[in-house]
Amino acid sequence: MEAFIEAKLHCIEKYKASANFKEELVNASTAAFIQAFNSCKPRLRRMVPKLDLRHLCPGNSDEESTANPLLSSINAYLEAHAVAGNLSTALTTHLCVHLLDLLARANTHLTTDDLYLALRIVDAIERDFLDASPHPTIHRMLLQLIPTVHAHAGCKISKEFFDWMVQIHIANHHLG
Repeated sequence: MEAFIEAKLHCIEKYKASANFKEELVNASTAAFIQAFNSCKPRLRRMVPKLDLRHLCPGNSDEESTANPLLSSINAYLEAHAVAGNLSTALTTHLCVHLLDLLARANTHLTTDDLYLALRIVDAIERDFLDASPHPTIHRMLLQLIPTVHAHAGCKISKEFFDWMVQIHIANHHLG
């Protein structure tokens, strides 16, 4: 406050002789007031939470009684929205984990050349997860991998069938 008064006195002494005394005094006063207000802001911020603002306005209780149900409704809505988002994320995560588990099992069956079980799992994935895949990247991956697995199994089965036919032909040749 003393700085504010000193600034005023300094302005008055400095600009007494000038023609624009009033305008310069207003500008200097405004600048000094803004500076003083800015220096008080931190103290005001610390004081405001400590004040009981209900006593400042007699109509404040009416606004509070009107706003409390609205605020509780908004809080309930926000909580329900957060719960719904969490449930949606949990379901998506569960679907992804289940799908990736099936893919790992199919991969294990493919590496051990158990093509029947691998194809059963791939068919189940195609039937249950292709349209309802939880993520677009997984959907694209499934669209690429399912035909690849079918083609690999088809080639492997054809090769085994032709090898078996050759063995039968050789055995038939040796027998007779």
